[in-house]
Amino acid sequence: MQLRVLTIISLIVGLYANGSRFCYWSKKTAAKVESCPESRKEMEDRAKAKDCDSIANSQNCTTNSKFKYHCLINEFENAFIEVCAESYFILSGYCAEYNTIGALVQQHFGLKCSSEDPPCPSRYISTDAYQYKICYDTVKRKTGTYSLQTTTIPYNMSLTSVMPKSVKHFRSGIDGTSLVIIVIMSVCVATGLIITIACLIYRRIGIFSRDCANPDPDEDEGYNNDEENALLQNYKMGKLKYKVQEKENDCEEENYKEEAAERLCELSSEDTNEDTVLREDQGSTDTFLEAYANVSETFVETTFSKKCSEMLRKNKIAILLGQQGCGKTLTAIHIMNNDFYKNWKKQQIVSSDDLLAIKVDEETELLVYIHDILDGFIYREKVRKWWHSLCYFFFRLVKNSKNIHLLITAKEDVVEEAFEHINSDTFSLYNACFVREGLFCLSEKEKIEILESQFKFAKELKNYDNPCAKRLFDEIKGINGTSIGFPLCAHLYAFDNTITKTTSVFEYPREYVIRHIDSEIANDKTNGVKTLFLVLLFYNTQSGSKFTQRLDLRYEEDCRQYLVKTVSKAFVESMEPLLFKNLFDTAMELKDVILVKHADIFEFKHQIYLEGVSDYFLRHPQYSKVAVKHFPLDILRPYEFSGALENILQEIIQRFKKEILQGMQAVLSCKIFGKSEFELKFSEELNKDNMLQRLLFNPNECLEKELPFTFWTSKYHLQILSQSASTAIRGMNQRSDYLFYQARLGECCKMDKRYFSNFTISTTGLDNAKQLVWHFKTSKGASILHIILSSEMSDYEANTILLKLLNDATNQNNLKGTDLLKCAMEHVSYSRIACMLSILQKEKDRGI
Repeated sequence: MQLRVLTIISLIVGLYANGSRFCYWSKKTAAKVESCPESRKEMEDRAKAKDCDSIANSQNCTTNSKFKYHCLINEFENAFIEVCAESYFILSGYCAEYNTIGALVQQHFGLKCSSEDPPCPSRYISTDAYQYKICYDTVKRKTGTYSLQTTTIPYNMSLTSVMPKSVKHFRSGIDGTSLVIIVIMSVCVATGLIITIACLIYRRIGIFSRDCANPDPDEDEGYNNDEENALLQNYKMGKLKYKVQEKENDCEEENYKEEAAERLCELSSEDTNEDTVLREDQGSTDTFLEAYANVSETFVETTFSKKCSEMLRKNKIAILLGQQGCGKTLTAIHIMNNDFYKNWKKQQIVSSDDLLAIKVDEETELLVYIHDILDGFIYREKVRKWWHSLCYFFFRLVKNSKNIHLLITAKEDVVEEAFEHINSDTFSLYNACFVREGLFCLSEKEKIEILESQFKFAKELKNYDNPCAKRLFDEIKGINGTSIGFPLCAHLYAFDNTITKTTSVFEYPREYVIRHIDSEIANDKTNGVKTLFLVLLFYNTQSGSKFTQRLDLRYEEDCRQYLVKTVSKAFVESMEPLLFKNLFDTAMELKDVILVKHADIFEFKHQIYLEGVSDYFLRHPQYSKVAVKHFPLDILRPYEFSGALENILQEIIQRFKKEILQGMQAVLSCKIFGKSEFELKFSEELNKDNMLQRLLFNPNECLEKELPFTFWTSKYHLQILSQSASTAIRGMNQRSDYLFYQARLGECCKMDKRYFSNFTISTTGLDNAKQLVWHFKTSKGASILHIILSSEMSDYEANTILLKLLNDATNQNNLKGTDLLKCAMEHVSYSRIACMLSILQKEKDRGI
């Protein structure tokens, strides 16, 4: 029995030693110095002399690029430490320290630099610490006998992370021998704490049967539910204003018929003739099929296309799902031109209202086609509107008729995102009507046939020569797949008539398209191609007027006025030189290569070309600033802005600030927020002029879909913004509790995207928000408490949130912490000592 306890103690000590950011390589380089650099030049000179790059490739603490030179105060404020260590973001306006015990860079909680002149920002990178001299001045004012050689502590734990605030401030007056004694005593206390935890675990030895990060449902029933039950006790399901719909199917008749009926009444009351609308849809369908007639002739039948045809005929509905360029559109066109549907009426639908307006008699054979459904729809209400229209159309027409079929194409990532807003049995949906291209990989034979088909098409259309398809395939078959499908890559290669043509298009298709677009614009000295691409960029995006206005490129003034009305006159002037003359002829030259022609309307042949054109304007030094200011959010959302200059980043920030103040929280989903440097800049801007306070405490300014700013920052995993918001709301008023729980709800939705579809939202009611948070469980049984403990938050931040959640428990006697202790001990990124202390204190308060 004693051996078992000792084994558990050893495990715990090992978890502490390996589960922190302790860096042995960093500790080897630490050296006490007389002073630290206080200018960029001096910093660069000292960094060069220290030569951290020489061991960056050898160390295993972090990536090479993050292993940087630092010169920081130590944890005792009595020495300067020069060291090579992992760069780290310092939060909440504290000074940076190198903790010699934990061998890491972190916040120095005893000293703030945000209130000094110049002030440090709320979040800054540790390598910039030299700019905030107040931190160094504190050490200069002190004398002491502490040295790296005389202080040795066997555990890799941060004393500053577990000391109470009062102790952190008190310690600044201690040094020398007394300090060593305190350190040794602290270690003894910490060791006693470890033994206490081990004993507690021994009493509940079943704790080790569970896995915090990946609990196995086959081995046990998941996490202990008592802590959640304690909080749910006072929040019964019947009291919810947030309606949790665990078993309810969003596509059942009672859920969609009311909204559909209301919209039908609205449509009938509008000054619009339904027959005229349907005739226009029929006309656009005919031109759509005509535009792809020659492409359809070169179509190669694949296992995927055969499965799509089979699914449509069998179930009367088929949704073709796959990555960009995998051939979904051509497969759909091939099916519509199939002999089986030869005499059927075909109708392409571009809006959910048009779908509701369809009326057919019992004898009519109708094939309805929806191209790239939901593409660009990032707002919940639009997604649900489409969803209810589809449900209405399927159950009222398709399900009860043999003569009405529904064919849809969609990108896989778009559908996954859309399902966040839809509460339905998605597993059954996938089985019943989805055909996923990824499950039907192209065979070698099919790939060679596709190459041969595209080469033949390029020869007939443009008289372009290409190599032997079989020989080319032998060259490229070793290339790993990309996010662009093989059929599109084959098309790009076949229609490349440059002397620099290479097989790299199969490996880097996006880069190829960017170069192609750049070349087309550069080779046209009249600026006609640039003008054409600019017009079509707005015309081909969801936020343009694509569906409400037909743009004929033969009319010069109409094209100019389209841009003026869609954007502004100032925008058009800033994009000069432009040439609106002969745009139709310019478009004809690019037809079937970059553009496709529907009657007199031109569009980009594929989404990848729209992305390439967007990249040109967003990257070009002359146009990037105005493009950032005026381009639709749909264009900016997926763009990374790699290498963007500071003035462009500031323009993006100002654009996003304006959008958020207008209630457009969707900007937080833009890809550029994946860069921590940009998120930090944006957070600092929000803290100016009390804008963050306005967003948090004025619901009329900041709510989108009736959810507050804190929800979205947590849902989109924006740690810097989340922490800024958390600091701002702490202890302010009752609304701060509401915002706190909305942030936790966002974390739940981040862990399980479908949870977002499980409730309808009311903007009032703290109790409702609490219940939603405590009702949440992952598929592995993890609760909000486990999510916080397993997060990338610092121990301080995680403990602050954990304490509030634990204190909000209504029945403390039912709150058990064994699962939480194990989860905290298994965390591998940050120490969780403070969190474990809080959990143990709760256990003690309950007499356990």
